[in-house]
Order: sequence, then C-alpha cells, then structure tokens
Amino acid sequence: MTAGRTVNPQSVHWCTPRKYVDAVRSAFGGTIDLDPCSNQWSIVGARVSYALPGQDGLQESWNFPTIYVNPPYGADKGRRTTIKNWLYKCAHAHDNYGAEVLALVPVATNTRHWKDYVWGKATMACFLYDTRLRFLVEGRDAGKGAPMSCAMIYWGGGVRSFERVFGAFGAVVDIRSLHGKGDAGSGYSYQTGLDVDGTCTPSGADIERDAGTMVKTTVELADDLVERAKAHATKEKTTLRTLVEQGLRRVLTADERPVAFPPRDASVGGTVSAPGTQHHPAEPPVGLRTPLPRNG
Repeated sequence: MTAGRTVNPQSVHWCTPRKYVDAVRSAFGGTIDLDPCSNQWSIVGARVSYALPGQDGLQESWNFPTIYVNPPYGADKGRRTTIKNWLYKCAHAHDNYGAEVLALVPVATNTRHWKDYVWGKATMACFLYDTRLRFLVEGRDAGKGAPMSCAMIYWGGGVRSFERVFGAFGAVVDIRSLHGKGDAGSGYSYQTGLDVDGTCTPSGADIERDAGTMVKTTVELADDLVERAKAHATKEKTTLRTLVEQGLRRVLTADERPVAFPPRDASVGGTVSAPGTQHHPAEPPVGLRTPLPRNG
C-alpha cells in the first residue's frame, strides 16, 4: 500500500488514512481479506497482506472475496511496472474470481489504464472531496496532502453498500453504463501478458521502442501456458525470452522452406502434379494406343 513503490531507496510509503480504511472495511461488511501492496506501517489489517521485498503483490494470488488496494502511484523501473498493472489485477480479480475490489487511485480519466480498467470494467467510482488527500507518510500524518485528486474505484456487486458508505466522502458515480462504449475496454482481454523478457503484464497492444532498434511488445498468453513456460524455462536454465525467440524462429524457418515434391518415377509414363492442381496422366506412345470400344 505504498504510493511510491520504486527502486529508489529514498522513496516513502504513503499509507491510507484511518477514515478511509474504516470506510473500506464497512463497505466490505467488516472484513478486508487481502491487501496486496502492504508495508510495515500499514493500518489496513487485512487477513492476508503482501509486502516487498518478500512478496510481490503483482505475482501473488488475488483469489480472495474482498480486496483493498492502495497501489504505488509511480513507476517501479526495477520490476517494470506501473499503476496500470495494479488496475489490471483489480479488474482481473473481479472478472475471474468474483472478488469485490476497492482501489484508492489518483484521478487520471484521460489515461489508457482508466479507459481500460476503470471506465471499461469497474462498477462504481467515488471522486473524493479531499482534493489533497493526506496520506499517512510511513505511518504518520505529515500534514501534507497528495499533489493530485484521488478516487475510490469499486469492482463488485455491492452497489448499495458502496453508495451508502462512500456517499459521505465524495461524488459517487455508477459507471456500468460505460462498459463497451468508445475506448473503454476495447481490444483487451483479461489474460496474463508475458513480455518477451519474462515480465508478466496486462495483455493488449502495449508496444514501445527501445533505442530505436528493438521493439518491446506484450504477448497475450493463457495463464496455464505462462505457468508451463516458466516451469520449462527453470528446468532448462534459460529465460522466457529465449523460449519465445526459439519458437518464433522455428515457425518462421518452417514457413520459408520451399515445398519439396517427390521425384518423377520414370517407370510410370506420367508426371507428378503439384498439390492443388488437376492431374492428367501422360498419354501412352502412339503404337500402344488401343481403340476404345464403341457401344452398340
């Protein structure tokens, strides 16, 4: 639940204020089952918590009934993840496990991750009246507000509970009518993405160029295939990127090979036709032609 989960040793952990923790617990009926991005100063009190460096919440299971997420707002260059990855996991947990998920995130309505995982997948949003929300900085109220507006996003079926609890904290909006419209959720499926270097990311058309030569792209794979690929890479002491490259080279090499036809058999007075063409047997020599019988 750190808002600056980066590899920078000077980064700090921004924890959810008590009033919002209590509101989340109330909306969930009293229990928060999972906090996937926790830290040593967390006051969330979830039944299960993931915290770096021991457990990376993006790699662990989210198969829990209720999940609260206060994700890192910055990019983790070491793990090559951003808030997009966390919002993907929120939507994925609801779609695949039926989890109720609440996430406290910065308002960024024009971004790709909002269009795909909030407008395109979430149920409700509460735009908080605290325009400069005062997070607990490493467990203490530092007296400074966040430099952005925040919203509480909800994926789940408890609409009335969400409205009842968060109506006191901001403007609550039902966004289900936006699903499938415009850019919201277009072209994305909720399967595990596998970067060619082995990093798991949301699937979709995420492509960027590195130094103008190498193209980094996310390959969309089924979850079970990703797990089998990881196990095979470990067994062979290689990388997932190497496995992907080997597979591509085999397919492309096979496509480039010319089609080999069997040689003509000289003992049979005919020719061999290429596949897909009509075969006409060669005529016998003139002296061996036999008149065809006539009817009647």
